Amino acid sequence: VNYSENAFVTGTETLPYLNIIIGKTNRRAYYCMGTGTTALFFLYQVQAGEEDTDGISMAGAISLNGNMIADEKGYPAPVSFAPIINKGKIQIDAIAPFIKTIGLPANKMYRSEDSLSFIVTFSKPVFVAKRDTVFLALRIGSQQKKLAHQRNQNLFQLLFSYRIQTGDLDKNGVSMGTSLSAADNSLQDSIGNQATLTYAAGL
Repeated sequence: VNYSENAFVTGTETLPYLNIIIGKTNRRAYYCMGTGTTALFFLYQVQAGEEDTDGISMAGAISLNGNMIADEKGYPAPVSFAPIINKGKIQIDAIAPFIKTIGLPANKMYRSEDSLSFIVTFSKPVFVAKRDTVFLALRIGSQQKKLAHQRNQNLFQLLFSYRIQTGDLDKNGVSMGTSLSAADNSLQDSIGNQATLTYAAGL
């Protein structure tokens, strides 16, 4: 908040704040620094799961919360300003991509050199930072296999595959775990939200 002259924040241990609306939720951006200058800074830390695609809104006043903002002579500074409605350039997307479905190989008997393909579909586009950083765990009989991400089918889908090796045997059906594994920051959406890697147990 910019003033025409130096502004001083004094009062209780509580902090003044700005009321902002993210999506349909009211949040508070609390004063954090700037007393004695012409610019007072207010901070809000975006929470996981928050989204506002048409821009945040802001009520037209600083809530003093038991404090005082004044000039150097002690006269109260104005705290009202024109409300900011749908500031479209300030958008929020803190929603992590999550796994919606996993496409499985056909139900049949496979033999050596056949391939098992698994297509993991996410709720939003995801990007793999580099090869051999994202894996799907597969159990064949008593053997644990680690299937590396092969390629993207499209922006939403990752393909994992395994070629049957001589000696592989599972007459009860192969099984998966409940989570992909990924190196830090290796699977995320276009703005850096880390993908949720867990999925319902199945096969």
